Amino acid sequence: MKLAVNNQQGPDTFFKELSKQLSATIEDGLFKVPRQYGDGYASFQQLEKGLFFSIYNLKLHQDFEHDREAADSIKYYTLSCSYSDQNIQKWSDNKWININKHSPNGLFLISPRIETKFKVHANTPIFSLVITFSKDWLASLSCDKENPTTVLKYIQSKKPFCFYESISFELESILEHIIAENNKATPSLILLKGFILQFLGNFIERIESRDQNIVFKNINQQDITLIFKAKQQIQDNYRDIPKIESLATEIGMSVSKLQKLFKHIVGMSIYKYALKVRLKEAKKLLDTGKYSISEVGYKIGYSNLSHFTDKFRKHFGMNPKAYLNKK
Repeated sequence: MKLAVNNQQGPDTFFKELSKQLSATIEDGLFKVPRQYGDGYASFQQLEKGLFFSIYNLKLHQDFEHDREAADSIKYYTLSCSYSDQNIQKWSDNKWININKHSPNGLFLISPRIETKFKVHANTPIFSLVITFSKDWLASLSCDKENPTTVLKYIQSKKPFCFYESISFELESILEHIIAENNKATPSLILLKGFILQFLGNFIERIESRDQNIVFKNINQQDITLIFKAKQQIQDNYRDIPKIESLATEIGMSVSKLQKLFKHIVGMSIYKYALKVRLKEAKKLLDTGKYSISEVGYKIGYSNLSHFTDKFRKHFGMNPKAYLNKK
């Protein structure tokens, strides 16, 4: 299945064209994938004039390709987030590159002046959040017209651009709120708008931070890959997190460079990231209802219950017992 779309026809063009290809009926901004084509759903919402978002949570029985034509007259820009464990592929620099929730490029804002191609193999789960906004809408949020944000500056320059970012811990948390609210029988547009603005604002803030960091302004792709290798090591060994020296040796980088690059790319220090991974796992274990608080603390690497309770409270704003009672 192949879909060629010029998004400048309207912010919902891709959504509508995909529903036609799948012979699906749109009702209240949502369509379900017919069984003969796969399963899942897609939804589209306008939050205010110039701001829209869509969610694609589906799996198709056949290969799918999406070609977005380059445009000269540009009305809309899209920030896309690929939140799938498995890869979708994007054509870049004359080769296909993999994009998923763990990759350095899981979040991307690509100028509509650049032709883009995406490919998904049959029976690959797709989960994407797409935030679409107009240039005028973004400009209306700028308090300082003389010093626009880096993103707005590039948009106003009318030059082609690509911004890639990883899906940080903060963005992942906001995304989970968006998904949970959107899945409700009657979602609150006010809450959804708040979460979408928070998500977009976090992305723009990270671009600003990247642009102002002169030392690491020209990080190469190999460095990014190595940092994500270290990130994966922490995720895989959250119970007994490797020492920084061991991580540096494992990825072939000096300790000082690892510490600086990790904070710049991931958005926090190695210690803070490791702590967040641990506590997120603790929350998941508590949610199962299978383990006591002390068992959860032990499973994520804490031998001291009071130490675990203190870290949990500082991170989530309540201790584990209060969290369970709230549930």
